[in-house]
Order: sequence, then structure tokens, then C-alpha cells
Amino acid sequence: MCCCILAVVVDCVLLVPYPQLLAKFREFAPAVEARVVRDRATNISRGFAFIEFPSVQLSTHVLPQVRSLPSPLVVDKHPV
Repeated sequence: MCCCILAVVVDCVLLVPYPQLLAKFREFAPAVEARVVRDRATNISRGFAFIEFPSVQLSTHVLPQVRSLPSPLVVDKHPV
């Protein structure tokens, strides 16, 4: 199975729990994995995450949906 990774800029990833981030993107398509990028030395979030989808078609379907939302996407009370 081919997978596609969609990079998502998230301003407050440090505060957003991983399961909630994955669940939020699963509302748009069946996301496989969510990985918050962290600094290797400090383990502090670098401000973005990678959301993995099972196909390029699904990932390209999600991006316009998220961009067309009237307000920022909110995960666990934090805008992303």
C-alpha cells in the first residue's frame, strides 16, 4: 500500500495531544498516522506535524477541505 504524507503547519502543536490531532484529521479522511516534529536536543515541538494518509488522492482531498473552513481547525481547544 502506498502512503502519502501531508505536512500541516500547526502553531501550538506542543499543546495538542497526538490522539486528538489524529482524530481531527480522521474527520476528513482515514488518517493513518500523525507525527509531531520535535527538536532532537530539547524535545520541544518545532511547530508542525506530519499527517499520513493511505493515498495521494485522500491527502489531496483533505487539504482543500481544511483550507476552506471558515475558522481555524481546532484540536483540543487549540487552533491549528
